[in-house]
Amino acid sequence: MHGKNPLNNIAIISISKRGITLAKIIHASMESSDIYVPEKYTSKGNGIPYRDPLKDLLADIFIRYKGFVLIMPAGAAVRLLAPLLNSKYYDPAVITVDEAGKYSVSLLSGHIGGANKLAEEVASIIQAQPIITSASDILNTLTVDTLGREHGWIIENPSALKAVSSAIVNELPVGVFQEAGEKDWWPGDKPFPRNVTIYGSMESLVSSGCSSALIITDRVFDVDVIEGIESIIYRPKSLAIGLGCHKGVTLKAVEEAITLTLNTAGLTSTSLRVLATIESRKDEQGLLSFSLKHNIPLVIFNRSELSSMIQIPTPSPRVFKHMGIYGVSEPAALLASNNGVILSGKNIFNSVTVAIARDQFAR
Repeated sequence: MHGKNPLNNIAIISISKRGITLAKIIHASMESSDIYVPEKYTSKGNGIPYRDPLKDLLADIFIRYKGFVLIMPAGAAVRLLAPLLNSKYYDPAVITVDEAGKYSVSLLSGHIGGANKLAEEVASIIQAQPIITSASDILNTLTVDTLGREHGWIIENPSALKAVSSAIVNELPVGVFQEAGEKDWWPGDKPFPRNVTIYGSMESLVSSGCSSALIITDRVFDVDVIEGIESIIYRPKSLAIGLGCHKGVTLKAVEEAITLTLNTAGLTSTSLRVLATIESRKDEQGLLSFSLKHNIPLVIFNRSELSSMIQIPTPSPRVFKHMGIYGVSEPAALLASNNGVILSGKNIFNSVTVAIARDQFAR
């Protein structure tokens, strides 16, 4: 009954014999979940036994699971968990279910930890009423702390979350400017919040009189531009880097070339999604080491694929003479960005050639 990777598991904890029945029903419908039951009620197949007091078990396993389903009164759960809590950015999702199976209550880490979704999932399993008290969910408006999460967006300044969330739920004017990343961050079947306006440029947002803003960009910009507007900066995974290099290229050379190109173009490394090069360079340790060190996948294209990208900013007759293609870095960047747009054309740094393209994420 133990999951193979506890960090991906849900712990279902019962404190009574009656609660074990509910725990089994939930467990049967949830992959990678564990059941914990009081030792005195343990029998074959019932679950993992624990000895009272329950607070000792929770202290032992609290950081091992992504979520907890506690079959007990919400008040009891609060008292047990209080000494273990750190931050909504790190604490696991916690929900409570009453022993009658009537309510599934999102208790801790509702948005960021996923307790709201867990409460809804468990409610669906046992035919209970999910209880969600997060303001943005109740008001059916933007949830700024999880916006774009499914796409891998990163919030650069989480300290602004509280103020911007407050502006949204209190229906103050909030502006959105997006120049990079996926476009489908708002469900098409839901009405857009009335107090939120999308602007086509940073300048129009700044002059709009908005109290707060959501800025979705892969560019580095002067924060003084938005002085006085509480803003959350989202970094989507929108950039593809095309690389050409000499044989035997070093990790240091690759890092320096990419860093300088990003800095010159005014782009953030946080938005890097993929690296790309030609098949003949797939085993270069400098490229592989950069990919591994920065956890950015390296994709490989053959000459035929690269030659299909004929509209590149700086075709090279010399490269064509030797390789039969007009370039490596620019075509590779375009292919890896799903035929996006070049933001930084070919830059040559001794043994490394770098180009950067932005995925347009067409719907």
